[in-house]
Amino acid sequence: MPRPKTTQPTPCYTYEFPDWLIEVRDRKTQPIGRGLHNRQGFVEITEKILDFASRDYFKFDPSLSQYINKPDRTRDYLKSAASFARKCELEGIPRETSSLRKRYYYEVLNWIAAVTQALDAALSGTAAADRTLGIASLSIDNLRLD
Repeated sequence: MPRPKTTQPTPCYTYEFPDWLIEVRDRKTQPIGRGLHNRQGFVEITEKILDFASRDYFKFDPSLSQYINKPDRTRDYLKSAASFARKCELEGIPRETSSLRKRYYYEVLNWIAAVTQALDAALSGTAAADRTLGIASLSIDNLRLD
């Protein structure tokens, strides 16, 4: 006998537009499905990592009235996956080292590359960033991500 279909929790808020729908959800109203709890855990840990990484890698420049990518090169923990894992352990991220090196490290590199590209485009006055390059082909100080 087949199982009954899973009843999804209702979102906190729903905004309907003619062509699309926005659902606002919190931790209690996340969709139920195979592996979705793992994805939500990944997103939460990534947000904790990006919280301290963004403070270390982006500084506010008052002369430009904008944030710029200006990391402290003496403490550059994104130069290798092992140093990134050590930094995360010092910050109290509750994950094993292999997971930090294999999954979270590349997620943070891609995020920093995307934000750097967006800030550079805004600073130079160009329109939207060139989407043909992709995040993987960007470089951060001679570090190739592809």
